[in-house]
Amino acid sequence: SGTNNRADLRHASVKDFKTNVEKIQNVPSLVLMVAFESSVNIPCDGLQFQNENNGGGSLAWAARDTSKPGRERKDGKECWVVQSVPGVAE
Repeated sequence: SGTNNRADLRHASVKDFKTNVEKIQNVPSLVLMVAFESSVNIPCDGLQFQNENNGGGSLAWAARDTSKPGRERKDGKECWVVQSVPGVAE
């Protein structure tokens, strides 16, 4: 869990929070959700592609969105989310 690496914000001031958030740099990427009519029969719920420096191209990862708790579908369709490596959207 990331909670071990987060500061306790219960007593943080809005000014301090704003100052720290303004330091965060956004990294553009592209995200795609694809819905298939039925299961694609891949024996895992996520894939990580090699990064762009060693032949993975523009894709970073893909995840079976419908495998996440609360995101099951009653219509039998299967959804996947695919995200690009940083900077592809520039």
